[in-house]
Amino acid sequence: MENSLVQPWASDKKWEQFISEVIQLCEVSRKFIEYLDNVNKRMRIIHNSSVPIRNGIDHIKVLDIDKTLTTNENYNEIIKLMHEKEEFEPTCIDDLILCNVIQPVFLENMELPFSVTLYRYYSGNYMESQALLKVHELLPKYSTQQIRKNVVNKYSLYTRLSPAILCTLYQDLIGDASNSPNLISQEMQECIRLMYETQDPNIIFDLQKNGGFKGTKFDEFWDEIDYYFNKIIPAVHERRHTTMMFMPVAISIRELRENIIERLQTKHDEETFSKIPIPSEEWIRLQFWPKTIYAKTSMQYTGRFEISYKVQSRLLRKSHPDSHYCAAMFRYTRLFAIKFRKFACFISADDKHKVPVGEIVETSTGVRNKATLASLGTELTSCDHDFTKLSVTLSISLFCEIPKDISGSFYQEQVFVSYKDSVFQPSSALRHSSKWLKCLHEKYVTLPEMLIIYTDGGADHRTTFGSVQLAMICLFLKGNFDFLAAV
Repeated sequence: MENSLVQPWASDKKWEQFISEVIQLCEVSRKFIEYLDNVNKRMRIIHNSSVPIRNGIDHIKVLDIDKTLTTNENYNEIIKLMHEKEEFEPTCIDDLILCNVIQPVFLENMELPFSVTLYRYYSGNYMESQALLKVHELLPKYSTQQIRKNVVNKYSLYTRLSPAILCTLYQDLIGDASNSPNLISQEMQECIRLMYETQDPNIIFDLQKNGGFKGTKFDEFWDEIDYYFNKIIPAVHERRHTTMMFMPVAISIRELRENIIERLQTKHDEETFSKIPIPSEEWIRLQFWPKTIYAKTSMQYTGRFEISYKVQSRLLRKSHPDSHYCAAMFRYTRLFAIKFRKFACFISADDKHKVPVGEIVETSTGVRNKATLASLGTELTSCDHDFTKLSVTLSISLFCEIPKDISGSFYQEQVFVSYKDSVFQPSSALRHSSKWLKCLHEKYVTLPEMLIIYTDGGADHRTTFGSVQLAMICLFLKGNFDFLAAV
């Protein structure tokens, strides 16, 4: 900012006040930077020190209190406790200090019939203050009916939402813990919250038309789902850790809904099918068994089908301290590819799970893939689990179509799939490089000048390994590229 003040435009008089304010801002910023540097240095010294910053010797206060001829009734509890103790026995009197007195004055002016030595140690006043601040945020908030009425009247002028929805929005945004004035309003707000939690407004219309959980409008659709589940025998969990069964055919509620619609279209003619009501996806989801029966959200499920729809927890993404840097690196790589999109080829590659080969019956893939629909009370049956005669590893290479801006998709264009024996043809950097070069010759008549490769950073892709670096150099020389980047 200071360098900008030496520009020719700064010599004009109309910028004098602005320049003075900028100089003041720079001085304040410089002082604040110095303060942060000093604090940072001090914290580094504290963190690297083998001795605690506070200890019971250097930060302790000792006060000798002589006995007095008279005593004050405020110290009766302390006198009674000290009579029960032996001489030179340490005693804590924190709980005996009165709440309505100033603590230092109360301790220094103690009137006791015997002499004592008072040891005081302060850990820091900020600790309890921070705890009180956190407790204050957790306290419930209550609003009067007039406050809620004023909010509804104010915002009803700008939107056509009903007063019940506005009241529910007010409670969610403000955190109002007040109860509804009557039972009808409470039931209506519960329905609105159900719509918010399921993120589907159609669920409210289903409840209105269905009359709750006792409607018969979608019985034909539910019967077809029941036939669909009975036709397919659920499979066992690949590790036999639970009696829960899994249905690997319908991998999502949307796909299940589409499959049932196709079955109904095949089963009935067009006129009959047009009269069959089709429920929404969220209403279908609520017909299954809840994931946790002790949760409050389990009250929304009907339990019509004794099947639990869930994803195995081991496949859920976990937080990592480097996730931000990985995402930033991937973004910079895409921006670089977009800048030279006319001259570059972007490849995204990875090895997929092993496919078992050699058994004459259906076998499990041996991979901990995601569980979808789990049936309750079905007998455990399984053909094969983690052992097969032969397995094939698939290598996937996506030649991305580089968009014109960062908001475009990098997951389109052409996919090359190669398979190899998992034992005798293991994945290696040279094998991947030769495969990419072959795919490039198949895709392009003239190879592009720049090649960008994005992988998962495994042992056969990690650029810090010498074998991977040599493979990239060979690919760079053999393809006669002007630029090659592997991330």
